Amino acid sequence: MCKAWEEHRETGLREGRETGRREERISSIRNMVELGVPKEKILIKYTLAEYEEAMKQS
Repeated sequence: MCKAWEEHRETGLREGRETGRREERISSIRNMVELGVPKEKILIKYTLAEYEEAMKQS
């Protein structure tokens, strides 16, 4: 495989992993909200932007 293709492949894999992690964090926040965990507790481990994204998707 040529070097340019290998770099393109690695970039795609890295972006895919980052997207998956971000989606899983949002899913975790939605689960915590459903279970009644207060916003203040969630924001100890997650960002406000993640929390707001989870609320938009709910």
